[in-house]
Amino acid sequence: MSEQQRAAAWQAAMAAGGVQLELGEGVNYTAATLVEITRVAREDMHSGKPMDPDVLP
Repeated sequence: MSEQQRAAAWQAAMAAGGVQLELGEGVNYTAATLVEITRVAREDMHSGKPMDPDVLP
């Protein structure tokens, strides 16, 4: 994926997130949320699943 495509995908994800927040669909970012995100990421990493493109550097 080119840098331009990655930037466009990031902008689209940010716009979608903004809409979700406006609709009250946001999730509070807490220590427990971070623990859950980390757990899922580690589980996925060890399962052989491809990484979510939204979290790739």
